[in-house]
Amino acid sequence: VTVDGAKSAFSGVGLTLLAQGGYDSAHAVRAYGLANSGGQVKLSNSTITATGDRAFGLYSAGGAVQAVGGKIATGGASSDAVYALSGANVNIARAGVSTTGDGSRALVLAGTGTSFTGSNLTIATSGAGAALGLDNAGGSATLVYSTIATQGDGAVGVATQGGQTTLGNSVIATSGAQADAVYAAGGAALTLSQTQLSTTGNGARGLDVQGTGARLTGDALTIATAGANAQGVYNAGGAILLSRTTVATTDDYGFGVHAASGGSTAFNGGAITTAGAGATGVLATDAGTSVNVAGASGAAATIKTSGSLAPGVLAQNGAAVSLIGVQ
Repeated sequence: VTVDGAKSAFSGVGLTLLAQGGYDSAHAVRAYGLANSGGQVKLSNSTITATGDRAFGLYSAGGAVQAVGGKIATGGASSDAVYALSGANVNIARAGVSTTGDGSRALVLAGTGTSFTGSNLTIATSGAGAALGLDNAGGSATLVYSTIATQGDGAVGVATQGGQTTLGNSVIATSGAQADAVYAAGGAALTLSQTQLSTTGNGARGLDVQGTGARLTGDALTIATAGANAQGVYNAGGAILLSRTTVATTDDYGFGVHAASGGSTAFNGGAITTAGAGATGVLATDAGTSVNVAGASGAAATIKTSGSLAPGVLAQNGAAVSLIGVQ
């Protein structure tokens, strides 16, 4: 289905849309389940499937899309299920979104002014090389009461670069090396609440904030990692504020909270637990870097480690660590 033009509109109930075909590089032609260029689209309990490399399930360049129920799926390398750009406004509720193929993302936002709102979604990707659950490159995304599960090396759950992302009452689980649950860079701003983050794989971080200007605020989070060098919270130059949060790592050099490169991290209330050789509870490296851990609401924050050469707190190279009301 193609919807073309600002005055165009399309609505459907109980539809089954199937697009098949690989990418034609000579003519830059690919398969689209539904392509919207500036129009108004409303779908209810409909299924969109696109198969073939570099296909799109639901594509919206500008305009607005509202979908309730049903599912959107792609099969093929670099084939995104939902792709929104050029100021599109996409709203999806009570639906499944999935991809199978290397580099195939479930939800993609591109550019300032593009927005996405999702609720009660089941999101799944399977494939290596950036098979992301949600990839926000400069837009505004809100996701609540949803689950994201990714499988594959580098398959990050939620990535935000330069945009704004809000997550609430959701579960994000990744399986694969360097497959962070949440990644923020490029001046991104993230707000997370009552959300569970888990990673299984070497080098996969629960929270990964990179670069000056990147900001993340989290409340009532549960963060768990399993894998060597899989850190619970990593901040390289950004700003992180966490409250009532639990962090647990279960392998060698799985630091609980690690700040570097001038990053500022505040951890107010909650618990930090590590198990593994060299798995420091709180690690701050580099001058200008700071970590502040404090109790909250009358309860102490806790830091516990088990494993050889795994101190509870370690500050290096002029970094600063502050502990108030910590056990």
